[in-house]
Amino acid sequence: MAPPDLQRRVARLGVVPVPQPVFFHEFGDGYLENYGPERADTMFPCGDFARLGVPFALSSDCPVTTPDPWLGMALACTRRTAGGTDLAFGQALDLPTALWHYTWGGAYASGEDGLKGRLEVGRLADLCVLAEPVLGRDPDLLRRAVVDLTVVGGAIAYRREG
Repeated sequence: MAPPDLQRRVARLGVVPVPQPVFFHEFGDGYLENYGPERADTMFPCGDFARLGVPFALSSDCPVTTPDPWLGMALACTRRTAGGTDLAFGQALDLPTALWHYTWGGAYASGEDGLKGRLEVGRLADLCVLAEPVLGRDPDLLRRAVVDLTVVGGAIAYRREG
């Protein structure tokens, strides 16, 4: 939980938070029941971090939750619990911003943003190609994303048959 005063302190101190939006799906209904909506709404305040210019890395916290990055990105955009409640939608990210914080944010948090996190000459080329476009569409479509190709370190690591 990061209420506004803590968010400002994080920004001032240069802390790099690592929120796990997939927790909304796994545990969000329990957060609402146990903490109430006012406190639950301050959990993983990605929208406020972005507005404050706080660099952050989205992650799953696997094995506590699923390692599925598609679900994590979708939940960074919807903040929806398994029961269908959207928590503090003003904290939600758009899909390009969620993708940025899963990629560049992770590289930045680990001190490797000069080596990875963006597709540029001279950086590690870890990427995947999806069967269908997802940007500009309903973020929940990510939950059904099909990967056609995965490249790790510039080499093909996976190619879907067909």
